[in-house]
Amino acid sequence: MELLILALSITPACRSLGPRTIETDRPAYTQTLAESWKSQMLLNMVRLRYADVPVFLDVASVINQYSFEGQVGINSPGWDRPSNVGPPIGSVSGRWADRPTISYNPLTGDAFARSLLTPIPPKTVMTLIQAGWPADFVFHIALRSINGLHNGSRSALFSRARDPEFTQLAEVLVAIQRSVGIGVRVKEKPDGEVVLITIERERGDELEAQRLRVGELLKLDPEASEYSLVFGGTQADSGQVAMMTRSMLEMIGEISTFIDVPEQHVAQGRLPAIAEPLEGRMPMHIHSGRSRPGDAYAAIEYRGYWYWIEDTDYRSKRLFTFMMIMLSLAETGSTPGSPLFTVSAGG
Repeated sequence: MELLILALSITPACRSLGPRTIETDRPAYTQTLAESWKSQMLLNMVRLRYADVPVFLDVASVINQYSFEGQVGINSPGWDRPSNVGPPIGSVSGRWADRPTISYNPLTGDAFARSLLTPIPPKTVMTLIQAGWPADFVFHIALRSINGLHNGSRSALFSRARDPEFTQLAEVLVAIQRSVGIGVRVKEKPDGEVVLITIERERGDELEAQRLRVGELLKLDPEASEYSLVFGGTQADSGQVAMMTRSMLEMIGEISTFIDVPEQHVAQGRLPAIAEPLEGRMPMHIHSGRSRPGDAYAAIEYRGYWYWIEDTDYRSKRLFTFMMIMLSLAETGSTPGSPLFTVSAGG
């Protein structure tokens, strides 16, 4: 009787196995992928600081297969041979298998060029501002220049001081942004779309003064309320805003200059020393040390040292999250090819 009850209990358990795995597997995979994504971004920041090759590996798919097999048997010597008598002999056996298969897409070739080497579109910069990211935050990370006003750079290739007018522009735009006085509009034309920046007029003396200040800094027509947005270093006329944007690789390189690298590595010539922050405050602080940190937002090991962002450092975490969002936006959306390799993680 006990064996019969066990056999009956196996069948409904098997039927409900699939739905129940979603409750545990989906959050677990989501958490693991998120932590892996952060570790990969941080590792590539550190690698670029050491002039090492960045490598990005995307998880293309995760397929998990489960199987649960059970068998119940009852046998008695007296059933097959009447001369032998004895009590019935029962047997129960089962087998459980969990076979995840994970596919990876290395970022190489055209995908690498699109995602990491191509400057981000100016439209993306303004869309982020319209979505609520502070204008000064976005401009300082994503722009090289706007209408001839240059953002500063700490990288060896583009090293230069930041124009004071660039900082003033970013601060005024934040004030206009708080008043919901700036936006982006796309106008369709036969030869393509035109992206327009709109700054509202007649919304009060304070907002009007801020709008006029933006026009003064960017050499814009004070009578206009819409300006065409283009990619470039200089504007063609007073009705145009020309942005020279950074590529994703350039942005990662800029952030990598805020890594607190071991002094002995600088002394040994493994990497160059970096000047102080452009405006006296580090937008991100990445620590380093021999021991693994106990409470970190993200941490990786490289060349015998640990590098990490403190979980209590909200400013650094916000910038780090912004960089990961930018990496997602840098992808053009084209369908990736077949993964280069697939790993079966099960037995």
